[in-house]
Amino acid sequence: MHFLGCQTILIGRERNMAIDEPPQIGMHSGMRLATELASAVLIGGAMGYGLDRWLGSQPWMTILFFFFGMAAGFLNLYRAAYPDRDTRSIVTEHKDQKSGRTPP
Repeated sequence: MHFLGCQTILIGRERNMAIDEPPQIGMHSGMRLATELASAVLIGGAMGYGLDRWLGSQPWMTILFFFFGMAAGFLNLYRAAYPDRDTRSIVTEHKDQKSGRTPP
């Protein structure tokens, strides 16, 4: 049994060596995306809070801009996951499918 455990560790090390990217690059990308999502939500909420204080409409703008911030954050995640796609083309494809036209 001890021999099999050592062999498993050795195979795991070989598998990690075969990967082209070091694990720090994947962790860097994940932390960057998490920071972008959190900052978009916080900025949206802060903008809504500022508008609420200015307009006296508490808490409606805070809630609305919180969701705008979430949408912006998820759009950033989508753009990072699919860098070769244009986000405007998705809306155009959806409109073309609804109207029955074929895209150019």
